[in-house]
Amino acid sequence: ISRMTNIKVAKQWRNNIISNLPYILKNPKADDFFNSFQNIPIICVAAGPSLDKNIDQLKHAKGNALLICVGTALKALLKAGIEPDIVVSMDGSQKVYNQFKGIGDLSDVFLFSEKANSPLVNDNWVGFQVFFTMKRNLSAWVEKMKGKYTGINTGGTVAHSMVDLAYKFGGNPIILVGQDLSFSEDKTHASGTIYDNNKVNDEGLITVEGINGDRVYTNKSFKSFLNYYNDYFANRSNRLYIDATEGGAKIDHTKIMTLQEVIAKYCVEEVDPLITLQEVYNKKEKHNDYYKNSKEEIDKTIEELNSSIEILEEQLSFVKGIEKKLTQVQQINNDKLKEVQAKVREYESKLKQHKRISYFTQRTLIIEKLKYQEVNNKYFFNNKQELEEKMKYYRTYWTNYWQQLKTSLELLKKTSKQIDENKALFNKDKAIIKDCKVGGK
Repeated sequence: ISRMTNIKVAKQWRNNIISNLPYILKNPKADDFFNSFQNIPIICVAAGPSLDKNIDQLKHAKGNALLICVGTALKALLKAGIEPDIVVSMDGSQKVYNQFKGIGDLSDVFLFSEKANSPLVNDNWVGFQVFFTMKRNLSAWVEKMKGKYTGINTGGTVAHSMVDLAYKFGGNPIILVGQDLSFSEDKTHASGTIYDNNKVNDEGLITVEGINGDRVYTNKSFKSFLNYYNDYFANRSNRLYIDATEGGAKIDHTKIMTLQEVIAKYCVEEVDPLITLQEVYNKKEKHNDYYKNSKEEIDKTIEELNSSIEILEEQLSFVKGIEKKLTQVQQINNDKLKEVQAKVREYESKLKQHKRISYFTQRTLIIEKLKYQEVNNKYFFNNKQELEEKMKYYRTYWTNYWQQLKTSLELLKKTSKQIDENKALFNKDKAIIKDCKVGGK
């Protein structure tokens, strides 16, 4: 991934977390559900092409296992008449909403999403929501209000996070379905998914061992996902991992079985995942105080962002003034150079007093910061040239810094207003409930 892509993604994650804040603060952490399904079979459904072979078998596992799927597999399951217990989503891009658009009322299905998941998904989700983290930027700021989150592992795909959640839930065995990590009959994904019509790109194909000992075609991305699973399972040998994909690449440290065999052997006792999930949801998380606990931190952050923006605007005005003066002189003496540099340090010192703002610029100013450091460490023979070059990079760096804070502030103000509206609605509902109780006496 290029540096520019990393920066773009970091900005998107930050913006998504701010937008999702009302849901994050109101709902439980994935941590609360750890060890809630000890020694219960957990079926992890990905959207590989082999899902077409055994998707109907999953009906027989409902009520005898915890059924988790990735967002890509959701529509395929619903089309087959199967409602999962949990859907996992962690993609920050808006296009991920296509996996959920038009799914209807899934009020009994739990959405486990990363904090930086696309807000379009969370805004439109009807059922329960639970959040996990991969420690993306801004996560530490959220933890100031919400408390510590345990990081969920991933090797680049949501399926990895789904399996790690299953492991942390205490599941045993953990059963993989639709996890081909290779191509089948020129298909990349199962039927009924948004990638149903995607065709295999022949360029860059490699072969790996298949579940039947043959060679199957894959690409470098899928191979890296496969390597991740191999390492993950090798380091967690205290569980039974079953590959019931019935196709695709061979995953080390897994027992290969058909899904029908798995259900007949391991999914034999009745379980009601919804009851367990709802009990944990209601017991672990006391939502009522989240407004009070978070409001002070949000208000202080808005205050610091406002103050920092004012400092930056004053600083940029100073820099532009120096640049204008430099066009009117031939040379700059040492005293004037030191005076300007001291003034720049003064502005930087003021900004550093606002500790919270660093959360909102994490990983978003990498290129500008490198250039900024480079020009500060550069040796110049001419004072005027030094000041001209430094002012140019100062202006670029601090203008981008200002833009990141402005974007964050506008989003946070909008989110804060939404939280206040939620609080008013909550208080109104509480008053109605109280009146009903009084009337019933």
